[in-house]
Amino acid sequence: MGTRDFDEPAVDSPGPGSHDGVEFPGRVMRTAFLFPLVLLAGCDSQDTLRETPGLAPVYFTLSGTVFDSVLGTPLAGLTIHVGDSTVVTSDAGTFRTTQQAGADLLVINDRRFERVALPIELDYHHTLSLRLKGTAPYVDRCEFRHDTVMARIMDLQGRKTMDRRSLSFLTAELGRQTIQKNAYQWLWTPLDRVAWSAAVILPDTSIGTVTWRLEDLDGNIRTSSCDRSTICTECRGPQ
Repeated sequence: MGTRDFDEPAVDSPGPGSHDGVEFPGRVMRTAFLFPLVLLAGCDSQDTLRETPGLAPVYFTLSGTVFDSVLGTPLAGLTIHVGDSTVVTSDAGTFRTTQQAGADLLVINDRRFERVALPIELDYHHTLSLRLKGTAPYVDRCEFRHDTVMARIMDLQGRKTMDRRSLSFLTAELGRQTIQKNAYQWLWTPLDRVAWSAAVILPDTSIGTVTWRLEDLDGNIRTSSCDRSTICTECRGPQ
């Protein structure tokens, strides 16, 4: 009986266990070890993992949750593109998709939020937490001071509201009369790169509630209500 050098690549040659289409256990193990070696070699993992003859396709799960970066609430109904696949977030803002291993691009393109284009290297199971920055401005703080109502307005998209003030306004009810103050009539004071102070002089101190309506250049709107009896903080209305 002959002997065989352990360095001989016997698993790459036909043997008794391979004639029926069943590989040697050693062949399966050696093949499985190729996967981490492919990644460590610094090759194009997408082409290598998806197209190398002899390697079965490898799949990984990409899952996560998408939140509004300002409100902190999960975002439902968002369309997410991963490579050629599309998935929609659930009511809880979650998503899950299975993709073939390799490089892909996760894209979220919703007019209410900044566009997301996130490169993904699917070499293991990924779980993401994504926070999208909204394009619509919002009222961060509001309070009454005698005949004046003041608000701190956060505009994360670089003054879009300030560029389109004709579409933003404050409304209040005075008896049966509706008072409306266009944003051109507000007293604006810049606070920092993304925050402004807006003050509106009211015609009557009996006005107890006002509603701020803010619209940006893309037509995104948020409304916030403010009551005289309290100082509203983080008083961001629905989008």
